[in-house]
Amino acid sequence: MPARHFIFGWAALALGLTGAPDLQSADERQCATAPRYVELRNELDALNAKLDSLELQIAELTEARARPEPAQAEPPAGKGVAGSAVAPDSVEYVLVGDANALCTDLRHVGSSYSLDYSPLFLVKATDRLLVEAGLDLSVSKEPGKEHLTLDKGLPHLNVSYAVSDYLLVGAGRFAAPFAIYRNHIDAPWVNKLPDDPLPFGDNGIAPGSVNGVFATGAFPVRRMRFNYAVYAVTAPHLVTTEPAAAGSLRFDGTNTFNFRAAGGRVGFQPVPELEVGYSLEGGKVSPDGFHQKVRALLQAMDLNYVRDFPSLRGKVTARTEWVWSHVSRATYDPTGTLGFGPLTSDNDRNGGYALLAYRPTHSDNKVLKNLEFVLRYDRLSIPSKAPGGGTEWRWTPGLDYWITPSTVLKAAYVFDHNTNGPDQSGLMIQFAIAF
Repeated sequence: MPARHFIFGWAALALGLTGAPDLQSADERQCATAPRYVELRNELDALNAKLDSLELQIAELTEARARPEPAQAEPPAGKGVAGSAVAPDSVEYVLVGDANALCTDLRHVGSSYSLDYSPLFLVKATDRLLVEAGLDLSVSKEPGKEHLTLDKGLPHLNVSYAVSDYLLVGAGRFAAPFAIYRNHIDAPWVNKLPDDPLPFGDNGIAPGSVNGVFATGAFPVRRMRFNYAVYAVTAPHLVTTEPAAAGSLRFDGTNTFNFRAAGGRVGFQPVPELEVGYSLEGGKVSPDGFHQKVRALLQAMDLNYVRDFPSLRGKVTARTEWVWSHVSRATYDPTGTLGFGPLTSDNDRNGGYALLAYRPTHSDNKVLKNLEFVLRYDRLSIPSKAPGGGTEWRWTPGLDYWITPSTVLKAAYVFDHNTNGPDQSGLMIQFAIAF
């Protein structure tokens, strides 16, 4: 960013944190009859003087940076060659991210807890070239295990280039722009409940982080707004050798760049408070060496509505997403050598969630205005003839307390129903913060 913006922003922050300086002398403070407007005028004059001084410093710095550098025989340290020189101080970067602590106590599962830290490093190499690198570090105590488990992941590592105000292209590892949950909502300080909806969980039917290339952007049409994303990525992995999961898709472990899948999403905002989107992804999912070519087609619809209602004295959030997963018919373990075949089935799955939340932001009570009441219904259906077939659905009421706009304490109780196994109802508590 320009030097004047950088210096002025930090100066304004310093003034805001320290407060207006005390400009009165001891005699003036002792004068009980001095009018209040005299004090305010003195403070205003002092602030104006400081602003004048800052403007002078900014002008001097701007003039100094505008002077041409003396010719040098070799490129200085930190600069490239062949016209690609970039001054070190022109590179802008910021470290952001989030952290959370989660405790759960679920029926037929047991108690567990986890600590998760997810830093995100953003670099602006030039006005158009951007770099994103994110880590996910987690320490957890799982039921039935004596020792802590350390998990680490790399959900984001990509480079993007702003072609224009309406187009951004990039490549690397990124959250698939399929539906909106993984791209915009799954951060623990954004998600209004402690866990993921069933279609986006560990055994879900929607992609998460993928490797590939993408193009995304947005553009206005009169008072409306459209946004879009297209991508070519590694395909999900078709499970072919596990008796309890044959025919299902797994979205983890895609660490290659075979570009067997492509997809995209288009979003429409008729008004600022409402967005409706449709997503599509298709490709070959059968692993190399499998005797059949199996393809998958994923589709999703999403809706997000957020509005402040003075008549309700608060903010209402309504959100829903539904995913359909179609995997072409195939025969698994055709010779019976794996002990569960031959098994022939398709694996059309579907699932989604609907969430409603209300926060009384107009309340005069300081505690009540920071509370948010949440209710979510989520569901996942698997064909009865497929391995692990059945339907699971849950109702989850929750209560959030917002300490700051990016710090929240959440408590929720899930009522779980599962036709293919024991229910996992129970209590969840989470503390999340963004930085």
